[in-house]
Amino acid sequence: MLTALAFAVGGFLVGKSKAPLAKDDPIPSDPAAEAAPLQQPEEVADLPPLHDPQSSLQAFLDAPTWKERAKHVLWPGEVKLAMMKHAADFGDGPIKADSITLLEVNGPNHIFKVCTSRIPEGYPVAVSATDEGPMVDWEAFIGFHDDQFKEFIEGPTGRSGIFDLLIKPDPDETEAGNYIRYILSVPMPDRETTVYIRKDSLASGRLLALFAGGAGFDDGVIEKLKETGAPVVLAVAKRHTDDGRSYFEIEDLVAVGWEPASP
Repeated sequence: MLTALAFAVGGFLVGKSKAPLAKDDPIPSDPAAEAAPLQQPEEVADLPPLHDPQSSLQAFLDAPTWKERAKHVLWPGEVKLAMMKHAADFGDGPIKADSITLLEVNGPNHIFKVCTSRIPEGYPVAVSATDEGPMVDWEAFIGFHDDQFKEFIEGPTGRSGIFDLLIKPDPDETEAGNYIRYILSVPMPDRETTVYIRKDSLASGRLLALFAGGAGFDDGVIEKLKETGAPVVLAVAKRHTDDGRSYFEIEDLVAVGWEPASP
């Protein structure tokens, strides 16, 4: 169940880094598109701003091409190449939403739940106010829309990626030898997994401090985060033991919170 706490609790949305696709992820592509070199996309023409966040989100979803969609995203100059490649690999066109629901307003960010036929339970989309009007964080959007974390945890070992995740201490066992164990999830059901992090890593110390009150939250908020998970951006690797069992390891805590940060 989606909850506003996952996105905005006591000003928790801070300093998010943009989340790229999982590294070394073999994705289907169009052979004809691969045969031609990827060209720098032409400039996206200006578009009169839509001042209503939900209207801007709807225009983003309804856009017939990635070029039109780029008129409704944060920092289009930074993400146009990624948008063009995604369209070449996965197809272009409008994104049909069965429903759009406003979950939370936190400062300049409106958090919506978008339900689609592929993900009927819905996923979060942040629309941020800018001088040019409300804009969508495309890379965060595509991570949830493409269900990248689910694909990652169900995929082969030897891969790593950076994802917007919810993390909480494992209530059954938090330590295992040189590692501490946590639970990772995204705000959609049936996408939860166990992850390990080395005790002596810098990221481990930061996570321990987060759940011990080091981020400045009161005890009530910390206890709630231990139940729902704290929103973080993590670099995670899928590895295997010597006897072939797969496991997940946190490589880095990239940021606390999912709020878009300028490139």
